[in-house]
Amino acid sequence: MGSYFRRNEIGQLIIDENGYPEKADGMKIIADPTPDFVMKFTHNFSFKRFTLDINWEWQKGGRLWNGTQAVLDYYGRSQNSADSRNVKNYVFEGVQANGSMNQTPVDFYDPDRSITQNRWTRYGYLGVAEEYVQKADYVRVNSISLSANLPVNHTGTSLVLTFYVNNIILWQANNGADPNQNFYDQENGKGLDFFNLPSFTTYGCMVSFKF
Repeated sequence: MGSYFRRNEIGQLIIDENGYPEKADGMKIIADPTPDFVMKFTHNFSFKRFTLDINWEWQKGGRLWNGTQAVLDYYGRSQNSADSRNVKNYVFEGVQANGSMNQTPVDFYDPDRSITQNRWTRYGYLGVAEEYVQKADYVRVNSISLSANLPVNHTGTSLVLTFYVNNIILWQANNGADPNQNFYDQENGKGLDFFNLPSFTTYGCMVSFKF
């Protein structure tokens, strides 16, 4: 649940007297973090004494709220605010309170006006939550491992050396942290990106004996 823009009965944005979309009072459900599906795949390749294992997964669907992006926009520290600060005479698509089409141009940043009136600060520290809802789709290579089976003697005993890398590659639809990272690692924090800790890649080696 989060804040949202006011709309009329046919879904058009309500534009205020300053030319900006109007923020509605209260909160409502703005997104569902539950994915449509998650598919996991395992591939195994063997050649002589070597074995290569690759595990990856694909998540389709689900949404998340990128609160980190909202705060960075508010402070003017995001790439989005840097790219858009010079936008002038922009007309938001929507209708005014009287029902007429909006024709009021705005400058996203005007040095002659209070900083609290620019595009990113006028809605407050967290902005309007529905504006920061993003797709949570991703494709991740979970692990790649290479094992070598080395015979020790003629009794069937062997030494297995395994080199592995976990969480090696991630393609994601959102602009923030790993969509699998829950807010403060809480189970009910799925779909919330608010300065979450980034996921990390681990490397290692395992040695085992096979009898």
